[in-house]
Amino acid sequence: MGQRPLALFPLRDDRRGLRPRLRRVDPLWPRTVPAAAVAVVGHHAATENSRHRALRALGGLRLQPGRVSLLPAQPEHRPIPGRARGLSPGAGVNRYPDAWTGPSAIKAKARRLWETGRLGSAALGGEPELFPLRIALKGPASRDWARHLLEIQAWVADLQAAASGWDLEWREVAHRELGRNRLPVAAVLPDAAAALELLGKAAQGRRLLALRAALVERWPTLDAWCVGHPHQLLEWAEEWPTILACLDWFAAHPRPGCYARQIDAPGVHGKFVERQRGLLASLLVLAVPATVVEAAPGGAEAFNRRFGLLDKPALVRLRFLDPALAPDLGGAWAPSELSLRSEEFADQLGGLLLPQGLRQVLVLENEITWLALPPLAGTLAILGSGYGFAHLATARWLERLQLWYWGDLDSHGLAILNQFRGLFPAARSLLMDRATLLAHRALWTAEPSPAAASLTHLTPDEAAVRADLASLQPGRAIRLEQERIGWSWMVAALKRHLAD
Repeated sequence: MGQRPLALFPLRDDRRGLRPRLRRVDPLWPRTVPAAAVAVVGHHAATENSRHRALRALGGLRLQPGRVSLLPAQPEHRPIPGRARGLSPGAGVNRYPDAWTGPSAIKAKARRLWETGRLGSAALGGEPELFPLRIALKGPASRDWARHLLEIQAWVADLQAAASGWDLEWREVAHRELGRNRLPVAAVLPDAAAALELLGKAAQGRRLLALRAALVERWPTLDAWCVGHPHQLLEWAEEWPTILACLDWFAAHPRPGCYARQIDAPGVHGKFVERQRGLLASLLVLAVPATVVEAAPGGAEAFNRRFGLLDKPALVRLRFLDPALAPDLGGAWAPSELSLRSEEFADQLGGLLLPQGLRQVLVLENEITWLALPPLAGTLAILGSGYGFAHLATARWLERLQLWYWGDLDSHGLAILNQFRGLFPAARSLLMDRATLLAHRALWTAEPSPAAASLTHLTPDEAAVRADLASLQPGRAIRLEQERIGWSWMVAALKRHLAD
């Protein structure tokens, strides 16, 4: 037949019912039928024939853009053409769902252990139950395997490629379509060294061991502290020589009775002790327990009391409202105000130095008001410091004088008055009455956190004022601050109550 068109032929007797006017059909071009292609990866020899519609090695079909080519045939698979049967690490071009546990999630778990200090403790021999650390892997549900073959392959390949320091725990699972396969179910970090290596912190682990060895060599009792505080061990790495010198000094000078500035040890100074007092306190309790007197929480004063250092003295500031009360310093000049240490105020001023003619003492809180007080005969004004009267409590000579207290007209001011009267029952209040409160209505402000304590040392009138503060304006507590009281009102009250 060759390649020439066939001659036209009539169809008059055709039994298929072609109409007579169809006298001919288009020419048929003959072509040699290609032989069956040899089976290649992804194709099945049984389907490679001239009439099968399956994908053939020689054919006119083209790959669709963006599609992944068929996977290689897997051993022991069920012979359904065109579908892969196993999990191949080589098909890692597809991303897997973020909900599946990948290498970054395993690393994040180890990082959290580092941040909480547990990994550092384990590196020093603590946390014996932590390792080997088994991290369960969240992967695909079995019902999704057929739809996520490529993603499963990418996930497994990613875990295997990134397995630096951890082992994968596998489980063989059966699927009705895909047969039996092994899937990872957990990542296992064998020890702290592997976890540190994973995080890139192997050098910090070695540094921890070296620092611990240096501390324990000097102070064996600090071993447990080192294991429990790996971050602090690293944080103060450069200052440990100074810290150890400070511990040595306290061991040689138990309860020294001096100021921190007087600690004479290499690298130790007052600022260092102030900055490191929390760390020093935790170490001194373990290193030199003989110095401990109380487990007092707090700042510098608590630290000093606990380890036998001196506190900065509390000062009592005095103003002599009567110039005749000012001490004679051996010349024509007499000071109008003094600052005395509390023990000097309690002992010396109450003894030989008690001024003649002194008959009353006014304690008030606001410094500017204290500085602006007008002259008053026989009167000494003391600047208060809110709650706490430790600087006045030991000055029992005050009981021989008339005492006045003037604070803010609010619940806390009345609570401080109550405390002061607990020390000095005969004390009287000044400008903390209902008349003063109502006369300054326009100057009231809200009190954000009223005191709720029981005040048992108030007079009935003072207790009534406390009730007014809570009820005069529905929905909020009010206050009248000391410095808001009119000047003329204040002067009139001073003259009425304190003047001769």
